[in-house]
Order: sequence, then C-alpha cells, then structure tokens
Amino acid sequence: MKDTQIISGFPGVGKSNFFKKSDLKVLDSDDSLFDKRDFPDNYINHIKNFIGKVDYILISSHDVVRRALEEHNIEYVLVYPSIELKEEYLERYKNRGNEDSFIAFISIRVNLPSLHSNKYTPLRSSF
Repeated sequence: MKDTQIISGFPGVGKSNFFKKSDLKVLDSDDSLFDKRDFPDNYINHIKNFIGKVDYILISSHDVVRRALEEHNIEYVLVYPSIELKEEYLERYKNRGNEDSFIAFISIRVNLPSLHSNKYTPLRSSF
C-alpha cells in the first residue's frame, strides 16, 4: 500500500502541471466533475477510494471539502499563494484563459481568513 499524500490546492498553484509532468502516480480530482447533490460526500468517498493506491491526490481547496476531510480524519496539505502574490495569480488566471467571473470570485476569495490563518502556511514564491 502506498503512502498517499493529499494536496488541497488553490487554483493556479500547479496541480494540473504536477499531474501532467510527474513520474509518480498522481490523481487530479477535479471537484467540478462531481454531482453537487451529493457533494462533498461523493468527493470524499472518491478520495478515500484512492488512498493507498496512488502517491498523490490533488484536490479542491474549497472550505466544504477541507471541513469534510477533517471530519473524516483525512490528513492533507493545503497549498495556496501568499497574499503578496495576489496580482501575479490574477494575471496567471487571465493568461490561462479563465473567465472574468472566475477571476473576480478569486480576487475576493483570496482575502478570506479561512485560508490566511495561523493553521496554514502560504507559498511565498511562485513556481
């Protein structure tokens, strides 16, 4: 059985690039593909199903997902940008073709204290 690491990554931190370029067994679990009627239970069950089968599971950074992971005693690492990188990330979203509504949402969300708390340590530099 593999020692699976779960990475909860904020948009733009490099989850998809890691998935595409890694030689390890990596599962990129896009939560937008899951039925929202059963969310996050169906997403958590999906994650549980792959623990021990892959090296890394890359998942959403949504609050509801992180709370569910904690309720199920599933350890994870949260990866998100430091507030000092906000403008760089907003530009990154524009360059990769994200819609203006997404960029506006992220522009507001990046300031939420749920990410910027003493519990988590942000990235201080970009990849």
